[in-house]
Amino acid sequence: MNRKGITPVVAIVLLMLVTVGGSYTVYEIYDSAQQQTETYQTDIGLPEDSLSIESCWGSPTEFNLLVRNTASSTVNASTIPVSLNTTRLEIPENYTLQNPLVDPQRTYRITIEPDNPVGSDTRIRLVTGQETVTYRCLNLE
Repeated sequence: MNRKGITPVVAIVLLMLVTVGGSYTVYEIYDSAQQQTETYQTDIGLPEDSLSIESCWGSPTEFNLLVRNTASSTVNASTIPVSLNTTRLEIPENYTLQNPLVDPQRTYRITIEPDNPVGSDTRIRLVTGQETVTYRCLNLE
């Protein structure tokens, strides 16, 4: 009997089985990673109403603050109390807002017109439900 033709056939079948098995293994790894990514919960616990003051410019009698909404939801900036030192300011008597509704990771401008000129020792406070953001404008001229 001549068995020379069987060995190449067995080799091709084994090669196909190894290829299919390897492809299935890669697919399972990818699918598992994809499912884990879809159900992943972030470990970063940002407060619901988080703000940061990025800059301040203007004069002692009228100055601007650039505030970023770092929360994960839209913030109504008109509901956030603004204070100079211990004096609470009111809209529109003492300050105005560029845009009261601020989307996540967007900025808004507060223009403050205090009753008395301010100096570099003046502290501006934004009080949210979970934090108080305090800032000093050092470059007012």
